[in-house]
Amino acid sequence: MAHVRFLYPSRSSALGGNASTAERLADALRGRGHSCSVHSIARDVEIDEVLRGGLEEDDPPADILVALHAVDCAPVTQRAATEASLPWIIVFPGTDLNGKPSRAAVTAVAEAHAAIALAPHARKRAAEIYGRERIEVLPQAARALPEPRGGAPLPPRAPKLPSNAFLIVQPTGIRSVKAPCVGIEALASLAEEEPRLRLWIAGPELEQDEAMRLRETLATYPWAAWLGALEKVELAGAVRRANLVLSTSRSEGAAPNSLLEAALYSKPLLASDIPAHRFFPGPGHLFRAARDLRREVRAQIEEPAKAALAGRQLHEVTRTKFDRMREAVAWDRLIARVLG
Repeated sequence: MAHVRFLYPSRSSALGGNASTAERLADALRGRGHSCSVHSIARDVEIDEVLRGGLEEDDPPADILVALHAVDCAPVTQRAATEASLPWIIVFPGTDLNGKPSRAAVTAVAEAHAAIALAPHARKRAAEIYGRERIEVLPQAARALPEPRGGAPLPPRAPKLPSNAFLIVQPTGIRSVKAPCVGIEALASLAEEEPRLRLWIAGPELEQDEAMRLRETLATYPWAAWLGALEKVELAGAVRRANLVLSTSRSEGAAPNSLLEAALYSKPLLASDIPAHRFFPGPGHLFRAARDLRREVRAQIEEPAKAALAGRQLHEVTRTKFDRMREAVAWDRLIARVLG
């Protein structure tokens, strides 16, 4: 069996999507008998740190490197793999599919032993901007948020909720591509008519300017709040209480982990109409404009039984389509093939 070292960008949060994906894949491969480590790296990190991870004494040498981000991680991973004569794999998590990549990233991607996307639209986009013909799509899995026995409590810093509150939870990193203010602005007029409406945004600050804009927007709308970065068990408590889980993102590389997690709780979902959201949660759960979002939220407030049924149906889709065993087997076979 192999020791697989997963690498994700240090400028993303340890509680964000790249880290969650890396940890999930590492757990999947551990279940197949491999040993794995997960480390965050900067673009200018020393090659020795890429090869030796966090420099822990009990961290064995890597047999294969997996870089989760073509722009931030691929160039330094490629250099490290070449120096140590190791095979390596590039995974396109999504934020590396926006804009024009650097020449160094394009060159590195071309030399990876395998290139992996997590959805068909991501494979198409990666092929367009990186110029690599062979990019595989491997199954993506949904993993439930951790909960203690008896259920997770609400986050300690969450505002007090009215007993009859209709709570929308929006798990997202605070950066412009995630458009964290869109939901607040779109739902402002509905909140005036529906005093039960509450919106909690949960996620780390990733861009200072966007965080400042969010704080300024929230100052105008007291029914909405930003809870900051939440530990997984804290997020579980918020999602468990939610009546609806929202994504306003302008770009994703695959099915967002936060929406998959919410679907496993049978929560109704609403998401912006982008390719990743058409892939999951699918056409019946999308909105295009602010008026569409207001209409869909109003309908869920007025017809909770119908919304709950949609959540249960989506749970079954998620449980079967995003199966953890399928992902584990696919990655096990990939590692064996690349090492072979």
